[in-house]
Amino acid sequence: MKIVIAPDSFKDSLTAKQAAEIIFNAFAKVAKNNNYLIIPISDGGEGLVSSLTNQLEKFRVIGPLGEAVTGEVGFKNNKKTAIIEMASASGIEKVPHAKRDPHLTTTYGVGQLILKALDANSKKIIIGMGGSATNDLGLGALTALGVKFFNQAGKAVGVFGKDLLEVRHLDISSLDKRLAQREIIIACDVKNSLLGKAGATFVYGPQKGLKTIAELNRFEDAFSRVSNLLENVFSKEATKVAGTGAAGGLAYALFLASKGIIKQGFDVVDEELKLKEKLINTDILITGEGRIDKQTFEGKAPFSIGKAVLDVSPNVLIYSFAGSVEKDLTQTVFKEIIPLQNKNESLESSLRNAQQRLYEKALQLALKLFNRQ
Repeated sequence: MKIVIAPDSFKDSLTAKQAAEIIFNAFAKVAKNNNYLIIPISDGGEGLVSSLTNQLEKFRVIGPLGEAVTGEVGFKNNKKTAIIEMASASGIEKVPHAKRDPHLTTTYGVGQLILKALDANSKKIIIGMGGSATNDLGLGALTALGVKFFNQAGKAVGVFGKDLLEVRHLDISSLDKRLAQREIIIACDVKNSLLGKAGATFVYGPQKGLKTIAELNRFEDAFSRVSNLLENVFSKEATKVAGTGAAGGLAYALFLASKGIIKQGFDVVDEELKLKEKLINTDILITGEGRIDKQTFEGKAPFSIGKAVLDVSPNVLIYSFAGSVEKDLTQTVFKEIIPLQNKNESLESSLRNAQQRLYEKALQLALKLFNRQ
């Protein structure tokens, strides 16, 4: 029997690789003689690099709050391909809850990591957009890459979200020319365009720390104004392109500044790993992520790999673990969704015990599947 174990990360508790190993250990204890294939996956957020390569290089870069942090670039094919997670430099997990505020965060470190990939002479650069702490329209990243932004008085502005509100002019003459000479793939885990009620600011700003309608409107106005400036100098319209709202508009900025292509993150993983070839003749697929909700079925990794395996193994049984599950979901992909969070248990408690809980739930599933209860 062929069993594929392919979870995404469980936010705030387990990486995709850790989750895959836990599930495998539970299943192997019950039925070790199956053909197991372990594939940690990602939809463009946390785990993108580790799902595609184990060759990592670490660099000191500017973090989301302007502090020094250690960011990573993954390489494969003798450095011909570089993989970057924006969250490695500018992720929300690097910002304490009390300090989460898009006025005070920057994508500057992401630009620094892109420069490291350019310096390595990588021909293809994949940049995952998930997990951002930022809503700066890529101001920080573009500044690191050579773009200059100015206020009404012609003075250079800073690199944080609050500085975007002051931008009235810009100059792209010093933008690193190598950016346009590389294949840039912007891997998004959302499909939101840049502006409007379904755009970057209004949908994700509150999750990142914007607290009032006035704050949301100020950022939306800045996005509208600065996107006009960017589109004038790059001679390209992009505010309505799906995915440009990812990472607080970073996807939009990189799409304009390079000859980049925006793709759904899982599709990038699928192409790089040739997943569908590996999924042929699968009997059971085990996947999972931190939360299964309506967004899961808009292209998140568990749903996407479920659809992919059904294309090549139509009789497969698909099970998904989840830290928590939205009530009253209607779906046809998973035979069963198994929450780690017990009834009446706090999310904090289930996260604290995620490793043990996932092992126990996976063991229960294996015993049920192989009639060894």
